[in-house]
Amino acid sequence: MGAHNFTVYSVIKRSAILYRDRTALICGNQRITYQEYLTRVDKVADGLRADGLKKGDRIAVLALNSAEFLYLYGAAAKIGAIVLPIQLAVEIGRNSIHPISRLARVIFVIMIFRL
Repeated sequence: MGAHNFTVYSVIKRSAILYRDRTALICGNQRITYQEYLTRVDKVADGLRADGLKKGDRIAVLALNSAEFLYLYGAAAKIGAIVLPIQLAVEIGRNSIHPISRLARVIFVIMIFRL
C-alpha cells in the first residue's frame, strides 16, 4: 500500500494489527491499547451508520481534546464523513449557532467533567 492510499481509519486499523497491545492513547489514568482504540472506533462508526450518516455527510463536533473525540474522528473517517471541529474558545451567543455548524448534518457535543 503506497503512502497515498492511507486514510485516517486505515492507519488506526494497521496500527491495531502491528501494535495490538501497546498503548495508543493516554487519557488521565486510562491507557487505551491500539486494539481497544480500533474496537471503539468501529463501534462508533456502526452507530453513525445506524443513525443514517454516510460518506460525504458533515459532522460538527464541539469538544475538548479527549479519547471520545478521537473515536468519533476515526469513525467518521471509516464511513467517509467529514469532521468539522468547532473551537470551544469561540464565543457563541445564547441564541446563535456557530456558522460552521450550519454545514453539518449532525452536531456532537462531547463534554467531560472531572471533579
